[in-house]
This record gives sequence, C-alpha cells and structure tokens, in this order.
Amino acid sequence: MKRGSQREKILTLLKSQSPDWVPAYLLPQLALSYTRRIHELRKNHTIEIRKEWVDGQLQTAYRWLPLLLLLLTIPLHAQELPSKPVAQEGQWLVHAGDATMPEGLVLVPRKDDHRLTWHVERLNSCEWCTEPMTLRHAAFDKKASSLWIAHSMLFVADIETTHNAPCFQQHWCREINPLMGQSRAQAYAVGGALVAIGWLASAELRHGDPKWRVGGFKHWWIFNAASDALSTADIAHNLAMWNHKPH
Repeated sequence: MKRGSQREKILTLLKSQSPDWVPAYLLPQLALSYTRRIHELRKNHTIEIRKEWVDGQLQTAYRWLPLLLLLLTIPLHAQELPSKPVAQEGQWLVHAGDATMPEGLVLVPRKDDHRLTWHVERLNSCEWCTEPMTLRHAAFDKKASSLWIAHSMLFVADIETTHNAPCFQQHWCREINPLMGQSRAQAYAVGGALVAIGWLASAELRHGDPKWRVGGFKHWWIFNAASDALSTADIAHNLAMWNHKPH
C-alpha cells in the first residue's frame, strides 16, 4: 500500500465520522478515537506487507523445488584420493607426510647430501627413535612424574640445608651461587623456575610428534639425573659444613 492511498483512507475515515459541529468538551475524545483508528490502519498495513512478503517467499521456494529434487536424484560419485605409499626402513622422505608410517618405525631428522631431511628408522634403534607421544603424556606420565617429584624434593632439601645451617645463620658461610642469592625467597623463586623449565624441556625432547611419528629423545632423563647429582652433592656439602666454625 502506497503512502498516498493510506493518507486518502485516513482522510475519508475522518470525514465520514466527523460531524459539522463538535462541542468543545468532545474534542479530546474525538482526537483519541482518531488516533486509535490511525494506529489500526498502520497495524493492518504492516500485517499486509508481512503477508505479501511471506507469499513471495513461498512462491520462490515452490519455483526452486523441482530443481532441488532433480539435484538430489543425481548420483554423486566421490573421487578417491591417491593412497600414500608405506614407508620402509632406511627410506629418505622430503616431507613427513609423504608416506604412511607403520608401527615399529619412526622418522628421524638426518642430513642427506648436506640437506636436513627425514630418515625412516627402527623404533628404539637410535638416540632419537623413541615412541612418539603427546607433550602432556611425556610430562605427566608415571616415569616423568616420579623423577621430577624426587628432583623437587632434593631441590627443597638443598635450599633448607643451606639456609638452616648454623654457619649460614651466623654469617660464617654464604651461598656461592649468585642466582640463588642469600635469601630463602630468592632461592625458591629462581630454583622453582629452573625446575619448571627443565621439566618442560625434557618433555619437549621426549615426546616427538605422534601425528607424523617423529621419534623423541631416548635419554631425555639424563638432564634430570645430572641435576639430581648436583643437588645431592650440595646437600652432602651443606651437612659437612653444618658444624663448621671459622678459624
């Protein structure tokens, strides 16, 4: 409905219901009645527009329905992707996903003609040939958790034997590691950060890549063992200096 025709309907309605003479006290009531009628006309106009829009959408859907049914009846043939070859031990691959890796084989980065590429090797046959795993599994499985819990206990024992030693409390001896400092708070802050970094670094070396079967580092625990040996030596030194007195 156009705006001009709507305006003509409103004027016709007003002329048909308006007398030649209206008392003054009826003007507010008449104005309220006209306002309600105008609102009804606008409301009906909106409903008509919505009805026309819905009818148009239904007609469009009916028009496209035969074509949609025709497309559904056409048989669809999926194109098969070319299968990857199965990797063989000793094979060189340019990319990690060029071949399917069977169980018992892993990929190891090696240099071939002075160029770093992938070499297929037997599981546990070299330093970087361990079973691939996720980073979470490499950091929190029983083996890693037990090793790092023991390392953390040695780390705490090292700090406490240092700061509780009588010579340290009486300022006869001091911490020789400048990173640890002379306060217990600095020692725990720096040492805790070093333990966390070592934990994540060993897990990163160990886990490899299970998606492409890239092997991990076989002796990932060697850094933990070296740190434990250093902490044990520090604890033994602190106990030996426990009753040390200055000359």
